[in-house]
Amino acid sequence: MKEDIVPPPLPRQGEGGRGDEGLVCAIVLNWNGWADTVRCLAALHRSTYANLRVVVVDNGSTDGSVEHLAPFLDGTWGELIRSERNLGFTGGVNLGLRMALERGADLVLLLNNDATVAPECVATLVAALEARPDVGLAGPRIVWRDRPNLIWSAGMSVAWATATVHAHRDEPLDPASRSSRLDGVRVVQGLSACVLLVKRAVLEGIGPLDDRYFAYYEDFDLCLRARRAGDRSLYVGPAHAAHAGSATANRSGGRSQSALVNYYGARNILLFMATHAPPAVRPLTLTVLCARLLTAGARVLAGGLLLRRPGALARAAAIAAGILDAARGRFGARTLTPQPPLPTAGEGEQILTPQPLLLLDGREGAEGVVGTDADRDFSPLPRTRERAGPSNPRLGFEGPVSHGSGVRGLGGDG
Repeated sequence: MKEDIVPPPLPRQGEGGRGDEGLVCAIVLNWNGWADTVRCLAALHRSTYANLRVVVVDNGSTDGSVEHLAPFLDGTWGELIRSERNLGFTGGVNLGLRMALERGADLVLLLNNDATVAPECVATLVAALEARPDVGLAGPRIVWRDRPNLIWSAGMSVAWATATVHAHRDEPLDPASRSSRLDGVRVVQGLSACVLLVKRAVLEGIGPLDDRYFAYYEDFDLCLRARRAGDRSLYVGPAHAAHAGSATANRSGGRSQSALVNYYGARNILLFMATHAPPAVRPLTLTVLCARLLTAGARVLAGGLLLRRPGALARAAAIAAGILDAARGRFGARTLTPQPPLPTAGEGEQILTPQPLLLLDGREGAEGVVGTDADRDFSPLPRTRERAGPSNPRLGFEGPVSHGSGVRGLGGDG
């Protein structure tokens, strides 16, 4: 809903100073969803954590998002980066990461534009990170925005033998106290990038999100790469947030997932499992996963025919295409038609008032290209540690692939 949305007041003079608190920079990615983004920014503005800045990355929106979001940001509290092309979740967030680190952020908060954080959420996550030197990432208890008595995510775990990811999805809270057995603090395998606080040192050590994913499973991949480097992930139950759930990728899908979600979910869970599953169980993991994905595609198609659901054929075809592209090593953005070349670096850069608006040319993952650290420009993130990742771009059962973590929905419980 877009009614009665007004900009929050800008920070008063003297607010937002560093003080004794580390600088947290929140990165919010927007794509044709400015109303959700406004709600997200309003919640951030109510945060009790004083030393907080915001970077909003507009991912090639065509709905006037830039004009709508401009009044909510100024050079003191927030900035707006605009990409002329949709770079996917990974590409858009990585633009924001670059900006945040250039601005001297000590911690970076990844935040979905359809998510809202409670006023104490950021401060609680920061305190949890500061108390644990062995931890590099922290995430809150996330509930559904329209069903606040149900968990959306409370940390993630993976069962390699069954190729399933579990995020405690739809576990109920106590209806009276709104409490849960998940209210504690514990180390977990992974956390959702819906709301994810990351130490600067982690990003400097392992690099940003892996552009091969484009969207889906990039967060769990980041957590497991960090874990290999010695930085664990911490679920912080006392920190609270809410999420609408796939407001961007599944706008027209209704109860059924969109073909977009089906494609990236199927392809990326194969990439994720091939990258991180322990070598001893990797053949079993991929065999089980492929069988389940094919079964899911058959069910989508059969259900569409029997129940006459529109788009069922496209969704089933998207699952099949995701499997094939994973087998062929085709990652990054799915390219179906030729696209115009990106502008050269710096071309078209402009500053608009009242907020700095940087028109940037972002990089987009190319179909058929996996890429390596050597051919990616992750500046200003120095490569101080070797990043975990497969050296074999194709998802066979042999070859040197590093190990360590669906369609959220297709891939398993997560």
